[in-house]
Amino acid sequence: MMEIGRYATLNELAAAEKINSSYVSRLLRLTLLAPGLVEAFLGGRQPVGMTLPALMDGVERERQKIRAHVGVLRVNIKWRQRRHLGVAETCVA
Repeated sequence: MMEIGRYATLNELAAAEKINSSYVSRLLRLTLLAPGLVEAFLGGRQPVGMTLPALMDGVERERQKIRAHVGVLRVNIKWRQRRHLGVAETCVA
């Protein structure tokens, strides 16, 4: 619906479907799954124990890990840049 221009924002889509915009956002992330996995889900051939809620929680946990890792990288890069410039203090992102 968003790709054809029917709704301009997640909030518009959520309001039209009468669901929470946060839930719409989490569902849209699932569009990034590998096509084979999507086909397995649609055909009822997903691995035992793999459910949509579990998958959505897993995606969010991985995002948080990546954000934490990127945050650490940013701190290290800024610290190195400042050290290179002769500034002894550390910088937090």
